[in-house]
Amino acid sequence: MEKRKPTLTRIEKMLQADGALCVTYCNTEVRQPLASYDDLLAWGLDTGALNATDGRRLAAAAAESPGLGHGVLRSARNLAVRLTRILHALIAGHSPSAADLRELNISLSRAMVARRLDPTGKRWTWGDTEGDDFDRMLWPVLLSVAELLTSEDRDRVRLCAGQDCGLLFVARGSGRVRRWCDASCSSRHSSRKHYARRIKPKRQQWAQERAGRQSMRLAGYDTE
Repeated sequence: MEKRKPTLTRIEKMLQADGALCVTYCNTEVRQPLASYDDLLAWGLDTGALNATDGRRLAAAAAESPGLGHGVLRSARNLAVRLTRILHALIAGHSPSAADLRELNISLSRAMVARRLDPTGKRWTWGDTEGDDFDRMLWPVLLSVAELLTSEDRDRVRLCAGQDCGLLFVARGSGRVRRWCDASCSSRHSSRKHYARRIKPKRQQWAQERAGRQSMRLAGYDTE
């Protein structure tokens, strides 16, 4: 009996379509902007950038020190804007600005201090920073953008061609020529093309015929 492939969750599909965690993070400003530190925690948990244990600990700490959470949220949203500028520069065939790279390196160096091998010695994980880790869910994002910028994939970052979409994605493998962030944007484009090519001209023709009949009636002619 053929084994069925596991069904992907909505978040897994989103991450797969975006192609990199840092791209998914940039896309939060388009999909659903982060409005609170709780939103940032939820995003980290949903995408796997934050584990459940750290999520509970940070939520409890934020409840005791709301100011820290607000400060991290501002920095997090600024990071999303900065990374989006960097990715748009790649799309345009330009080098990211020196200022954006400088700020990225400052954030990245702080995150890399917490980089550790797990107890098996086979995987990377994130270690302790003596409680100074309110932005912990952003560390994998910073690592992700560093890996993207230093790989061949830096030339495969795309902006969805969908009308008023604005989502970014990394076009990999057989999808390197893809123009859409996902199937829904592609379908909407096809629907618009079908409407413009077939339905709109017919509606314009019908409107002109109705206007002509109306003009004849007003002139006293029987159009029946």
